[in-house]
Amino acid sequence: MGPKIVMIQKMLEDLMYFIMILMVFVVSYAIASHSILYPNSPLTWQTVIQVIRMSYWNIYGELFLDDIEGDSGCTFNEILWGNGTYLRCPSELGKVVVPILMGVYMLVVSVLLLNLLVAMFSNTFANVHTETEKYWCFHRYSLINEYLTRPVLCPPFVVLYPLLLLVRYICCKRGNDQDRKNYFKRKLKNTEHERELIQWENVIAYEYQQKLSENLDIKVDISNEILSRIELQQEKMQSSHLAMQDQIKWIVDTLRKSHTAQTRGKVSGAIQRDPEEMSC
Repeated sequence: MGPKIVMIQKMLEDLMYFIMILMVFVVSYAIASHSILYPNSPLTWQTVIQVIRMSYWNIYGELFLDDIEGDSGCTFNEILWGNGTYLRCPSELGKVVVPILMGVYMLVVSVLLLNLLVAMFSNTFANVHTETEKYWCFHRYSLINEYLTRPVLCPPFVVLYPLLLLVRYICCKRGNDQDRKNYFKRKLKNTEHERELIQWENVIAYEYQQKLSENLDIKVDISNEILSRIELQQEKMQSSHLAMQDQIKWIVDTLRKSHTAQTRGKVSGAIQRDPEEMSC
């Protein structure tokens, strides 16, 4: 659950940034649509709540078309809708303009921004997933450290734990007490244990190096595959370029031959006409 918790935390951070961007569009559409539907409305808390409520629930598909088109029992009388006797009728301009604004608003918010949020979540998931082992190790360390520093006594005897620490500080030597402050620091007096620890560190370092080399080999294979695809596309482009050059050359030769044939035909016709004119 360690990496998954990190994913949730980072996704919540992305969600906070997304909400700030979303509120710009929500408030803009809310003010514009309400001012067109109900011009010169008094500024009250009820008006503010109604404005934000409609634009926010539009995101989830609640369109409030009855409020936009107007009810049969509504009125334009300011006194009647001001005291709450009747509902206020929307303006005729608002009945035409607000549905168009709603269409643009729904397109931007429901299609663009929500897909942007999904893309942000996917990017966060991919980034955390690539470093799952690191997050897992840090969470394991924090969990072990928490249990080491937590009082061993259960409530309500936990109030006696500070007294126990005070007695330990007074009775024990100061140097040993300083060593106990760092629970993960151990002085190995036995050389055999120290040798085993060094050997274990070497094994872990070797495994980590092997993992890095495997990742590097995978990246090299991917790069080689991309290069091979690029070379194949380049060869296809060169072959198509040569074929196009051959076609252009054939067209030019054909045009030259046709032009030469036409020129020869004109010259021979002129030569045949000259003796006839001379005989005349």
